[in-house]
Amino acid sequence: MVSEPATAAAGLRFAPGVIHRTSKRGLVIANRHGETVLFEHPRAAGLPTLLAVTPTPDQLAVRLGPSLEPGVISELLAAGFLIEASGSPAATPPPPRAVTLSRSGLMWTGIAGPSRWLDRYLAPVVTSRAGRCLLLLVVAAGAGCLVAGPPGGQLSGASPATQVLLLLVLGLATSLIHEFAHAVVLVHYGRTPRYAGFGLYWGAVSFYVDSTPALTLPRR
Repeated sequence: MVSEPATAAAGLRFAPGVIHRTSKRGLVIANRHGETVLFEHPRAAGLPTLLAVTPTPDQLAVRLGPSLEPGVISELLAAGFLIEASGSPAATPPPPRAVTLSRSGLMWTGIAGPSRWLDRYLAPVVTSRAGRCLLLLVVAAGAGCLVAGPPGGQLSGASPATQVLLLLVLGLATSLIHEFAHAVVLVHYGRTPRYAGFGLYWGAVSFYVDSTPALTLPRR
């Protein structure tokens, strides 16, 4: 009896730059672009060990066992979380556009570069002993000014409209700095922020940074 030759399927492994963390619900996986998914399966925590021997898609499905939804392995391949052990991803998603307008507002993908620069040059200054003392003094001075209030009940001698505009600009500036800090912290701990942007929330302009890659960081 002559058997037909079988076509050997390529083994699978994590793509370069992929990071992961075990959670109560499964395995949180992030690729090098910062895209993050939650792989929910009873044996999700063992996925890195299973991939260490570069199993074929069929072998991986068998070793994971029941409760694996059809098409999940193919989706992980197509999204760049897994690649064939012999080479590049089976399907590389197109790179995101630099600027995107969506229902969430205007999004910009260039947040990682400035965040790395700030983490390299500004973070050491801020986290030094002198920097921490200065931050403490600023907080104490701000709390004192908040309690004392403006002299004479007015912020300045300008008109009320000018005062409102000044407060609005200051509020937006502090919000922008606050959100930028999220991206810097992500970079500091080895993650890549995907994008930043701003939109209208509850009738006001609000800045935001996509901090989804933080899901792969340890809880501490």
